[in-house]
Amino acid sequence: MNILEEDRSINNLILVGDSLMEICEPDEAYEYYQEAYEMSEFNKDRQLIRKIGNSLIYNHDYNKAVEYYEDAIKSYPDDAELRSDLAKL
Repeated sequence: MNILEEDRSINNLILVGDSLMEICEPDEAYEYYQEAYEMSEFNKDRQLIRKIGNSLIYNHDYNKAVEYYEDAIKSYPDDAELRSDLAKL
């Protein structure tokens, strides 16, 4: 993960998470997405929220994914994509 040694930014954490999802490592991807989410305290990106939820689903952690999406919908009640993701569970 050399990119993170150089610059452990939100964008780079998301890129590493995306790469890990591509090679079917959702548990590791979740860790990087979660770190990026925590760093973006005042700018909660809904796409990042969806990436975290999807990593939980791919990791077969359905209960945690449902809780995660329900919490996200409380913050963004009008977000149709979050509602759709939850409905698919």
